[in-house]
Amino acid sequence: MSSTPEIETKKEFSMGVERDAQGIFIGSVIGLRGCYVQAESIELLRERAQEAIKLHIAWEDRGEDDETFEFLGMTKVFIEA
Repeated sequence: MSSTPEIETKKEFSMGVERDAQGIFIGSVIGLRGCYVQAESIELLRERAQEAIKLHIAWEDRGEDDETFEFLGMTKVFIEA
């Protein structure tokens, strides 16, 4: 009996990236509430984001009530200063 190989599917996520005063990168995965990571380099930030996303998805698979949101885009907001 032949076994069917599992097909790996990839999901794409957007992440907002900021850098604080100490040079630490902070990433926020758009569409996944509470999914934030920090690192001293962009490469490590991406690795940590991948781990955090996998954990977030695993948590969702448990049937918990955690919503995901659709990323629509970014906009600038201006104020009078």
